[in-house]
Amino acid sequence: MAKKTGAEQNSTAPAATPKKRRPTAWKAGQSGNPKGRPRSGESLAEIVRSEVSPKALIKRMQSLADNAESEQVRVHALTWLADRGYGKAPQVVELVNRNPFADRAKAMTTEQLEVAAMFDEESEADVSAGDVN
Repeated sequence: MAKKTGAEQNSTAPAATPKKRRPTAWKAGQSGNPKGRPRSGESLAEIVRSEVSPKALIKRMQSLADNAESEQVRVHALTWLADRGYGKAPQVVELVNRNPFADRAKAMTTEQLEVAAMFDEESEADVSAGDVN
């Protein structure tokens, strides 16, 4: 690397100007690819639908449900038919109260609840006064 002369070191040449951006063909917020990525071919579901009719599929499952040697296969075929014919049964989710103090509060006497309420009021007063430790 060549050493700069004194005149070159003290040069006050203007800084490189930023390149101007070319105007884009899209407005702000407009996608450059509104239809998305092009598909690369048929999906497996599309191929199956084109090869197997729904009636043929149902007949095969009925045949399995009636004639399969394995009990497991028969049950699976019947379940498949029932799910598609009548819809899957809704799953019931039981919500459990996860508040550990709720069970304790139920077991407290009236006197204990009054004392707990007094402490609760005091802690709220401390918070509103800014005296929090």
